[in-house]
Amino acid sequence: MVTGDDPAAGFLLLQDYIVHTHAKDGVRNKPIDPRALYGTPGFEAMRHEKLREMIENGTFFAETPLGQGSVNFDIYFEAVEKSGYNGYLTVEREGGNNPFEDIKAAVDFIKKYRV
Repeated sequence: MVTGDDPAAGFLLLQDYIVHTHAKDGVRNKPIDPRALYGTPGFEAMRHEKLREMIENGTFFAETPLGQGSVNFDIYFEAVEKSGYNGYLTVEREGGNNPFEDIKAAVDFIKKYRV
């Protein structure tokens, strides 16, 4: 959501190092330099109130339930299968008003790809 990278390509690139992954979906609404959001050595994260407000209201990106964002899960799970990965997929759901139902729906969504 933040960088606009292709999750399937990233998975295949790093497949030899992946021991755990999160299942998450979202949309990127406007580019933002990830260093401004997270900080990095030599680049302090922007703590400006206006920026924080823009992040919280979805100006740059927004989390969505699995299958309702920009991730092409057909291609993503094809990459996961191609890599031979059979580890954990942790559902990460930080938004929404009903976390239990959101996570249950995410598990049901994943089951279409992995049994």
